[in-house]
Amino acid sequence: MFYALNLFDLEDADLYRSYMEIAGPIVKALGGDLVVMGRLIDEHPMIMPESTIGGGQRWCVIATYQTKEDVIKFWEHPDNVDFRHLRHESTSNYVWAMYEQANVMEDS
Repeated sequence: MFYALNLFDLEDADLYRSYMEIAGPIVKALGGDLVVMGRLIDEHPMIMPESTIGGGQRWCVIATYQTKEDVIKFWEHPDNVDFRHLRHESTSNYVWAMYEQANVMEDS
């Protein structure tokens, strides 16, 4: 299992919604799933000692994919390429990272 983590600030909700209406079906067609879309809360209930709040981006999206190749297929999908500008124009401070499911007890 692979996870695509997206952190960003939202600049134009309508434009980003348009992007998600295109990107969501592509993710689904590749066997992926949108796990969560959340917004940073203003008041943290607790800050753990020796931890940080993070980069400060207000929004988080996590999607799953079965294979690394599926993530690449999403990135290179013609509709995603054609409409990727919607994501760029509707967000700022964008961070995109891919993670592979792992067991902390296994070798790293």
